[in-house]
Amino acid sequence: RIMWLHAPAGAGKSTITQTVAEQCSTDKKLVASFFFSRTAIRTGRDEGTKLVPTIAHQLGNLVLPAKEIIINELERSDALLSQSMEIQMERLVLKPLADIY
Repeated sequence: RIMWLHAPAGAGKSTITQTVAEQCSTDKKLVASFFFSRTAIRTGRDEGTKLVPTIAHQLGNLVLPAKEIIINELERSDALLSQSMEIQMERLVLKPLADIY
C-alpha cells in the first residue's frame, strides 16, 4: 500500500505521516518511506527526483533478494536514474517485487 496525504500547509500532514511511518516500522510493516520537503531545496526532496531511488534503496536493504535485482537493473542501464519516474519505479521497485513475489 502507498499512503498519500494531501492537505493545506500547516494542517499537520508531516506529523501524522511521521507517526504512522514510525508505528508501521515498529510493527515491521514498513518497507520504505519518503517525505517531500519544500525547504530541502536542491536535495531532490523538494521536487521528487530522489523518490524512486530512495524507495528502491530502502527496499533493497529490507528485502535482500530485491537488492540483487535492483543492482542488476542499475548495471544494465547507466542512464536509468535519469529516465522518467515511471520507468524508474517499474524497474527499481515494481519489477523486483514482482520477480520475488
